[in-house]
Amino acid sequence: MSYYNPITTIASVGTQSTPIPVTIASATEPTTRENGGTLRQGDNWYNTTTTVDHIWIINSAGGSWKIVGTAAHSVATSSRLGSVMVGSGINVTPFGSISVANAPTLNPGVTLWGNYFNGSSDIVGNINSVGVITGSGDLVLKSGPSSALFFRCFSTTNQYMFNNSTGSAAGNLKFENLTTSRTYSFPDAGGTLALTSDITINLSSLKSVVAASSDFADFQTRIAAL
Repeated sequence: MSYYNPITTIASVGTQSTPIPVTIASATEPTTRENGGTLRQGDNWYNTTTTVDHIWIINSAGGSWKIVGTAAHSVATSSRLGSVMVGSGINVTPFGSISVANAPTLNPGVTLWGNYFNGSSDIVGNINSVGVITGSGDLVLKSGPSSALFFRCFSTTNQYMFNNSTGSAAGNLKFENLTTSRTYSFPDAGGTLALTSDITINLSSLKSVVAASSDFADFQTRIAAL
């Protein structure tokens, strides 16, 4: 008696040719797999120090690790932001402050008060083409140590204008007649500045007062009455 047992082929299983990515946990950048094998496209490296995830990308130089995830993220709540990675090297902390590892420059740059600025360095120098400067409180102009504070006006008519509080009128100080530097010292006292036209006493009147005075007290009385 013969026995018949047909065999049906369900599938043909060959050798897997696509590399299976592996995960490497290390505090230093791996140059090989943990078994000594060559790093393959898609391998993952978890930095145990910074808790940052990287992926191995093949390139013309052989390959390099690229960041695909940042350190442990905190969850956003009603009172604070969660950690967010925005772009390359720009990190928003849970409390909203932003740190930039390598800030790009502005392209094109801008001109601020006559100075070119593109973000690559601080603005240092003169402030030009400025109109009105309005302060929210006291406005202080301060020179450096042992340095003078200069005010220079190129107008020969309206030079140094000081407005009243409403701006309806202004006092004009002129220094155009100066031919050399002068010093004007104010006494350590308060009071009202008087004009020469406010002084009504003249030399002739003063002589008359002196001649008519019987003593110093009488002289003081007569001078006060002028």
